[in-house]
Amino acid sequence: VVVVLDRSMNVLAETRLAGQSVSRISIHHDNTRVAIARGGRTRFDPVTDLAIVWDWRRDEVVTTLDEVASIVEFDPTSDLLAGVRMNGASPVVWNARTGERLVELTGHAGLVGELRFGSDGSVIVSASDDRTARLWNPTTGEQLDVLRTDAAVGVVAIDASSSVVATQDETGVIRIWALVLDELVDVA
Repeated sequence: VVVVLDRSMNVLAETRLAGQSVSRISIHHDNTRVAIARGGRTRFDPVTDLAIVWDWRRDEVVTTLDEVASIVEFDPTSDLLAGVRMNGASPVVWNARTGERLVELTGHAGLVGELRFGSDGSVIVSASDDRTARLWNPTTGEQLDVLRTDAAVGVVAIDASSSVVATQDETGVIRIWALVLDELVDVA
């Protein structure tokens, strides 16, 4: 069940979607659409667990992606939607309106467990158990940078200017990566 509430707990919209397990949600910048990754159960149904985009104002599933995804993330500036397929393979970028797969972000050698868009939509950062975080151009799929660590990376964050990335690996070490020399000088 997905319920949209106002601050007074009044129900504005509600829908019951097939598949009970939600592994990730993301809200579009227009505040009317919600991407829902419905994977994550030990047994999943490849028909009912496909990732979707739901328009809560119209109470309508507007897009069904061609993948079972464990992670979905809207670009904060456009209609791009990035995600990680249920098998943990390379991240994918879709058109959130049509569901068309635009690019696949190939390069990780292990499972991808997290991804985030930069605030201007020009970069995606992904985290993997291959001991790397990688930066990507979401429209071309070009790999822009590889940040190597000593252990599997499970958490990533990116600042508003897309010039600083934070990672946390499985040992708990948090690393702050200054991607632009001027940012590094400011940090020092």
